[in-house]
Amino acid sequence: MRDLLAYCTDFRQWSPGMGYAAELAAVLGASLTGLYAGRPLPTMPAAGNVASGLAEWMAESTNEIHCAMLAGREFAAWALGLGAQEARWQVALGDPRDILDAAGATADLIVLDRPHGFDGSTLSTLLRAAVLSDRPCIVVPTAFCVLGRLERIALAWDGSAAATRSLHAAIPLLRKAGDVLLMRAAQPHEEHRAGEWPTLDPRAHLAAHGIHVREEVVASQGVAAGHTLLEVASIHRCDLLIAGVSGKARRREARLGDTTEYLLQHTTLPLFLRH
Repeated sequence: MRDLLAYCTDFRQWSPGMGYAAELAAVLGASLTGLYAGRPLPTMPAAGNVASGLAEWMAESTNEIHCAMLAGREFAAWALGLGAQEARWQVALGDPRDILDAAGATADLIVLDRPHGFDGSTLSTLLRAAVLSDRPCIVVPTAFCVLGRLERIALAWDGSAAATRSLHAAIPLLRKAGDVLLMRAAQPHEEHRAGEWPTLDPRAHLAAHGIHVREEVVASQGVAAGHTLLEVASIHRCDLLIAGVSGKARRREARLGDTTEYLLQHTTLPLFLRH
């Protein structure tokens, strides 16, 4: 992974997710792009027809965008100081979902903050849409201090197509880990049991890439699976949990499966997610 994209929610103070992205870029020897999405500016009416409230709002919005652009130099110096090989800064105006989708098209990995209250906020909606895209994401819980290190990694495996895609996408990260824990579901996903999908032995697949794992069977599904995965990862003091994403995105509405929703709601460690 050579190009990381970190979504910035506040250019006045770098969030835990931004710090995690910079440290991870250092571990991977990757470049880092910070992305800030600003509100689009309305078209200015003809002179003399501007209500004072609208004029004041436009002035504030213009100043916000100006300050966001000026933050680029500070971001680059800060990220390089944390070890990133290269640091860039982008500011775009419009719907954050559209901006992140366009900017993330050329990124190997997207890093986002998980807000304190994972509810119906704009950032929560953006986060759900991002993890249901076709790009790998790392979600960093802002309520906890986490480091961008990859010493111990937990890998959730249930035989689903999403788990396969997540496992394979995470190979560059798994190669950096000294200890990889494979949490295999006691009951494989239905699509795997049906025999209609090509079977994959995750342990053999990873071994072929030079990654050796230790294994633990996890006997639960749905919400209970999310709880168990987080509990086991915590017991083993893992730095990262890798999992496939369940759910569907329809007409700009993202609906996550029970396990993924629980992981995002309750995680205390970074999550590597791939739909």
